Amino acid sequence: VLFIPGSILTLGSGFVFSVVFGLGWGVFLATVAVFVGAGLGAVVAFLLGRYLLQEQVEKLAKKYPVFEAIDKGKYFDVAYIFIDSIR
Repeated sequence: VLFIPGSILTLGSGFVFSVVFGLGWGVFLATVAVFVGAGLGAVVAFLLGRYLLQEQVEKLAKKYPVFEAIDKGKYFDVAYIFIDSIR
């Protein structure tokens, strides 16, 4: 959402937590924080796309035929989506 690479945030949190809490607990707490943050970020992105930005997503689906096919449920296998998108 913010276009910040996740690896930089993960490494930074590991460094900060390990300095503050020590190597053992710091790495553990950083791991928990990264997983919780990633999960909450995914939920927020889904909710934004599902409810607040639904009109923009529908416009995007109509603009590109692959997205429209996915939206209508024509493709159930990821391989078909990939193959059709590169033709």
